[in-house]
Amino acid sequence: MTSQRFRTTGPSPTVVPAGGVVSSDAMTAALVALAGCAVPVPDEVLDRTLERVCASASVVLRTVGGVDAVVSVTGLGVGRPRCVVTDETVRVVEQAQYAAGAGPGERAAHERRRVQARIGEYAQAWPAFTAAAREAGFGEAVAVPVFADGDPDQKVVGVVGAYTRASGGEGIEDARWWAGLELVTTTVSATLSEARRRRALAGVLAQLRRGVSSKAEVDRAIGVLMAAHAVSDEQAAVILSELAEQDSPHHSVQAAARRVLRLCIGE
Repeated sequence: MTSQRFRTTGPSPTVVPAGGVVSSDAMTAALVALAGCAVPVPDEVLDRTLERVCASASVVLRTVGGVDAVVSVTGLGVGRPRCVVTDETVRVVEQAQYAAGAGPGERAAHERRRVQARIGEYAQAWPAFTAAAREAGFGEAVAVPVFADGDPDQKVVGVVGAYTRASGGEGIEDARWWAGLELVTTTVSATLSEARRRRALAGVLAQLRRGVSSKAEVDRAIGVLMAAHAVSDEQAAVILSELAEQDSPHHSVQAAARRVLRLCIGE
């Protein structure tokens, strides 16, 4: 009797032949189950989480360092920077600097280091940011790069901004305030990194599912052609390849397989 071993892929086990070959349907089912464990974090959920972080950060900085600060988190990735704030005046300031590509947050991300500046100190280099920050009544700005997984050797995935009404470094020189800001940055790094990991995993699984699904369609189409023309699997594969050639300029075997299944068995 041929030996069999079992591999658990979900609620029920899948029988795997001793040779280790799994059917396309079984692979698809396993990937669907795995994909269910890697649901990406929706943007609105991530935003709400970061909004809570911003609100808590302001309390931490005031309590620990004794200086009121409005905190923002800007996620950097594909497309335009995504800014999360609890104070709309800060949103205007952040939008001004990232739209212009000049400001403390932009510099912190580019130079991969903390940036601290009095508002107006870099008026010529950051005109849009300076005008918006002055209009909002801020006196000083701090921007800290957020690294993936908190590792300075990794990609910058965001920037934490902190704005105070004070100027000249009052209170912001307090080591306890900086320790509080470091704690905030660590929390943001963990949040953004987890969201990026889940999105990346979901993307990989989606690609695998598409690949397995395409192979399953080709296998079924070859089986249909074998039955319809009483030919071997190799001959059926040749027929399918010839059908794909007729679909010029695409020459897609997957498209030809879908056409065979649709015409022959109505799939």
